[in-house]
Amino acid sequence: MHNFVIIDIETTQNPVTKKEEIIEFAGVEVNNRFERIREVSHLINPQCPLSPITKKVTGISEHDLQDKPLVGVVLPEILAFFAGKIVIAHNACFDVAALNYACEKCSRTLDGRFVDSMKIAKKIFPEGSVSLSSLKQRFGVVTRGHRAKDDAMATVEVLSKLAVAYQEKEERELLHDLLSFIVK
Repeated sequence: MHNFVIIDIETTQNPVTKKEEIIEFAGVEVNNRFERIREVSHLINPQCPLSPITKKVTGISEHDLQDKPLVGVVLPEILAFFAGKIVIAHNACFDVAALNYACEKCSRTLDGRFVDSMKIAKKIFPEGSVSLSSLKQRFGVVTRGHRAKDDAMATVEVLSKLAVAYQEKEERELLHDLLSFIVK
C-alpha cells in the first residue's frame, strides 16, 4: 500500500457568495503504519470577514489572517501535496466541497480519491456518534479541536484506532479496503 494523506480544512462562510472560504488547511502524509512522513499547514486570507461562529469555534481572527497568502497562492502546493494519493478527511464531503470551490475560483481542477473517515467509523460503530470529537473521546485522543493541524493529527490517531477495530470486526485490513470508502 502506498502512503496516503489525511487533511483537514477550516472555513468561513463568505457573506456575499454564501460559499465556504478556506481559512486554514493542514495535511499529514502517513505510511501504512500511520507514521508521519511529512506535513503541510497554511493559514489563508479569505478576503472576507470571518463569521462569528468561525471566530468562536476556531479562535482564528481577521488579524491572524490579514498578512497570510490568498488561496490562489497556496492552492498549487496543497494540490501537489496530495496528488496521486488517497486523501482521507473526516466528513470529506465538506472538505471536498471547499476545495472544489477554491479550485473553481482559481481555474484549477481537483483530482483525487477522497475517503471519508466518518463512513469508515459508521461501518465499525453503526450506533452512536462518529463525529471526530466523539471518536477522540472513545479512543482517548487528546488534541485541541477545530484547528486544521490539530484535527488532521487527531484524525491520524483515530484512523489508526479505527484500523484495528475494523480488522477485528471485518477480519481484514482497513488499508486494503480504503477504496470502498471513496467519496463520490
